[in-house]
Amino acid sequence: MMTSLFVNIGRQEIFILVFFVPVILAYLYCIFHALTNKKLELPYRLAWAAAMFGLPFIGCALYWTVANNATENK
Repeated sequence: MMTSLFVNIGRQEIFILVFFVPVILAYLYCIFHALTNKKLELPYRLAWAAAMFGLPFIGCALYWTVANNATENK
């Protein structure tokens, strides 16, 4: 097992820190943004949050493309 110098973390921990933590933080920010987006009405905010919970990465990608384009056209 390979560990880094001075800190007892290995490859798996580094992979988790570099990949999974930013992805999870981006996912949580996407849900937070959808729920607090004042340009959307409340039912649409809740629907987008439900879509993101149901289809996590597809829902977030759709939100950033479709919802932001819809609010810019208003």
